[in-house]
Amino acid sequence: MEELRKVVSFGLAPGTVITTMTVLFLGKPPTLPRITAAASSSTPPLAFVSTDKSIRLMSYTMNTPLSTERISTIFTSARSPSDLYETLAQYEGDALLLASSKQGNNSDLLSFFYSTFFFAHLLTDQTYEARAMTQRMPPNLSQNDPSLQNCLVLLRAVWQRDYEQVYRILRQLPWPEPLKPVVNSFETHFQEKTLKEVSGAYEAIRPAAAASYLGLDPDSAEKGDPAIIQKFTTRGWTWDESTMLLHPKPLPTAPETDHDLQNGLGQIMALIAKHAS
Repeated sequence: MEELRKVVSFGLAPGTVITTMTVLFLGKPPTLPRITAAASSSTPPLAFVSTDKSIRLMSYTMNTPLSTERISTIFTSARSPSDLYETLAQYEGDALLLASSKQGNNSDLLSFFYSTFFFAHLLTDQTYEARAMTQRMPPNLSQNDPSLQNCLVLLRAVWQRDYEQVYRILRQLPWPEPLKPVVNSFETHFQEKTLKEVSGAYEAIRPAAAASYLGLDPDSAEKGDPAIIQKFTTRGWTWDESTMLLHPKPLPTAPETDHDLQNGLGQIMALIAKHAS
């Protein structure tokens, strides 16, 4: 605790026990004590700042304890991907503390948390931040857990804009049953995001190329399979049967955020370069 110094206080009921911390570490977390609020009704707020540069953010929270059930509830009750991400972010410190604890085997819980949090990053298009998060995970967990290994392979495919590989990983690699809902949510999100990008990048495109972007059968698409063609025409695209070309219609997009502006141009250029031939 000599690395921590009290800087301000916030009101806590006398005797309140603070059992969890939200902490984002760049290095190994310090050993943290159980803290009880003073028995004075005028207890001021508590906050701590660290002199250790490995600690990026530290704040006490009163979260419901981290559990498999809690993570599932957070996912099913989240109003949006951003809501999911923000709620799970509050538990990263708890997960780090669990990882450093010698009491019990928490590997399954930690795997579920970090895998779900990883997908929350991707669902909010935070690829760079997802990469940083994987580097904060306990190394023994990220190196040995099958689900997190799948996440790392997926991150590489998303990072490289390897569309066919992204769908192959999502559909063919083994994912634990509790994680499948968020995996399926990301597949839907990735298809929708890619469709919008393709719609803005092309004036005309071969059906096989368009299908590959969405994880559809390119051979059937190239033959003009009506079921596949309809997936595009229902989104405002037009199909020219004489030239066997699809003509995209730009789709409306949400207002851009900072990370959208950072990634957007590179993603569009990658789309064009991939099928330039």
